[in-house]
Amino acid sequence: EQWSRRDMEKIEGNARRCKKIVENLLTFARQSRSERVPANLNEVIESVISLNEYQFRMDNVEMVRDFDSRVPAIPLDVSRWQQVFINLASNAREAMVDASCAVRRVTFSSRLKGGEIVVQVLDTGPGIPAEMREQIFEPFATGRSGGTGLGLFISRELCECNRAALIHEPR
Repeated sequence: EQWSRRDMEKIEGNARRCKKIVENLLTFARQSRSERVPANLNEVIESVISLNEYQFRMDNVEMVRDFDSRVPAIPLDVSRWQQVFINLASNAREAMVDASCAVRRVTFSSRLKGGEIVVQVLDTGPGIPAEMREQIFEPFATGRSGGTGLGLFISRELCECNRAALIHEPR
């Protein structure tokens, strides 16, 4: 049987998706013990923004910082928190680009509220469809073509390992 070019492209795309899923699972499974050092969450977020700013600019996505200067340094596993914020920022960027949003903005804000640090990541994207909201933190749940469905699952697991919560609040 002769395979068409379109069939081969589908096979290649799915193979790449499988590869990405396996890589994400291996990264998650191989994580070593948490190494906490005194760090400021605002600075951790800033490092993620700086690392991704060029790609966001190329996609016409504005990165907004709204940090509470009262946020203190606390013991953090910096690399794990960076992974969480990279996943959230990437999801926001991809959703806005895929939906061809006219205004593309991701706002990272931090607040010190009653001794707790609250971080919000807000975007101007189309939002998560109501039918997907209950499952977004489940492994392999994705609403995006080519998505692995592991980013939010891994991010929530990393938050829980660090005694934090990751929640979605619809607009």
